[in-house]
Amino acid sequence: MTTTHEAAVAAFAAAMTAALTPAFVTRDPDKAVDIEPDGTVVVVDGEPGDPEVIIGGPSYAWTRHAELHVMAVGDNRTAIVDGILAKIDPKLALDRTLGGTVDYASCTLAPAVEEVPVEGSETVRVALVKVQLEYTTATSAVG
Repeated sequence: MTTTHEAAVAAFAAAMTAALTPAFVTRDPDKAVDIEPDGTVVVVDGEPGDPEVIIGGPSYAWTRHAELHVMAVGDNRTAIVDGILAKIDPKLALDRTLGGTVDYASCTLAPAVEEVPVEGSETVRVALVKVQLEYTTATSAVG
């Protein structure tokens, strides 16, 4: 059985994988990833923070701050990153509950974008997108 925490992040990662093709999307890789020609997106689980305890159950309301790290290289890196960014919020708007795994999913801030020079290699354009996943666990904080 999967916890509510894992189900929320897995559904978010799956939604982004479906929406952001042809970019390569991976979740919390254990080593550095190559930046693919169509861009690479890393889904970072983020921390759930402290829950709000709802009396009468009890139940626990969580706000997880997941992240997307969008990366591209090459002469058209700006267009690749922008094209990926343009797909994120519309995908979330189609199903804010991510198939019922969360109460609400949304981008909370404009992406932070920067050019990162890499010695001996191409400059990488990186955008950091913060996404808020709100969900409730019914029985425990572990849920």
